Amino acid sequence: MNQVAGGAQYAYGSARDRAEDITRDGRHLADAARERADDLIENGRRYAGEARRHGRDYGRRAVRYADTNRTSTLLGIAAAAFALGFLARSSR
Repeated sequence: MNQVAGGAQYAYGSARDRAEDITRDGRHLADAARERADDLIENGRRYAGEARRHGRDYGRRAVRYADTNRTSTLLGIAAAAFALGFLARSSR
């Protein structure tokens, strides 16, 4: 009877140790995942900010170019409209 009780206590201790190890590993993995997610979010914010700045700069350049080169801009828009109309018509 003492051997059975000792075996049960041993099994309980082993299971408890294993559960603690799994819990510790799970916390470690959760912390690592949280840190990685934080890094990804920060990188995403930085890339979004850079894209916003680049878009604003390119937009300003395009407006400046269109304003200084009105004839070229109108010819380019007309050519693009003609090309789109040609591609969109049903009987080519």
